[in-house]
Amino acid sequence: MNLSTYDRGAFSAPFWKSGTMLHESVWPVGEGELTLPLLFIPDEIISVRSTSLEIEYQAGRDYLLRDGKLVLPVGTTIPVTPTEVYVSPNPQPNKHNPVGFLHRDGGYLYFGETDNIINRQIVVTYKHSDSWDGPLPKNVLSDLPLTQKRLAEKIPFLVGFWGDSITTGCNVTSFYNDPPYTEMWPIMTTEQLSTLYDTPLLYVNKAVGGKATKWGYEEYHNYFGDIRPNLLFIAFGMNDASGKLSTEDYIANIERNIQVAREGNPDLEVILIATSLPNPDAVQFEGPHEEYEAPLMALAEKLPGVTCLPLTSFHKAIMEKKPYYHMTGNNINHPNDFLARIYTQFILASLYEF
Repeated sequence: MNLSTYDRGAFSAPFWKSGTMLHESVWPVGEGELTLPLLFIPDEIISVRSTSLEIEYQAGRDYLLRDGKLVLPVGTTIPVTPTEVYVSPNPQPNKHNPVGFLHRDGGYLYFGETDNIINRQIVVTYKHSDSWDGPLPKNVLSDLPLTQKRLAEKIPFLVGFWGDSITTGCNVTSFYNDPPYTEMWPIMTTEQLSTLYDTPLLYVNKAVGGKATKWGYEEYHNYFGDIRPNLLFIAFGMNDASGKLSTEDYIANIERNIQVAREGNPDLEVILIATSLPNPDAVQFEGPHEEYEAPLMALAEKLPGVTCLPLTSFHKAIMEKKPYYHMTGNNINHPNDFLARIYTQFILASLYEF
């Protein structure tokens, strides 16, 4: 495998199925010698690279494998963000907030909507012997009989996406036209699903950044018009929860989105995505994100042709092993390449037997 370029097949392969972790992201923050958290205990470090994959750092000089941990020694050429830059005592105004995003323990979080954060991160490829001990996706194709039939019989169909900025693909490298040009998760998912089943799939993404469920059902027909997807991903939740929308209202709004999407398209099948989580240190983004998942799963169980993928629980399990900022593109609520890949990996493993 060429470790210096984007490879859709390799990037979208479920990480929990392999003894080699490919390009896991970390963000070195702190002073002096640093120990960086990884999802598994590394037996061998194969490569440490810039997010662009263009720079390969040197073992011994830039990083060490010591007692099953990745260590950056003093003098490393890997970029390190000082603690007082990551959490500044001074306001950090931006286009979203006049003072910046408050850290729960005081100060202001480093934030960026350009590529300045991903350029501070690195990616690690390594071999490991331990196994993933978190939740795993379940195959949901039986909930989607028309989709299952089309995939099995290689019948072309249209896949649609509806949601917020995470679904538009904000903050992955292709969003900035930066190497390695990792695709937004909806594109990566659709294209790899097409490859796995050898079935031509068409793609339409009408997601809009900053939006939530009420806007979704009010604006669906204005955005999709005469477009009639056969399979629709609905992935709202980040902004609803950060806006403190009650769980009851969120579920009612999601059900209304499904009803509106099926107007004139009664055979539409739907995959609901329980949202990934925001930075738990970002005070302004606190909300009932985790509370939405269980009732969202329950809603899907009672509706024919609808299923729900519990990405919230999966992301939470990952965050129990490493902090949020190691997998974000803006340090508040947007995935970087690694977390976008996890979206795709989880979805594909829910629709295909690897």
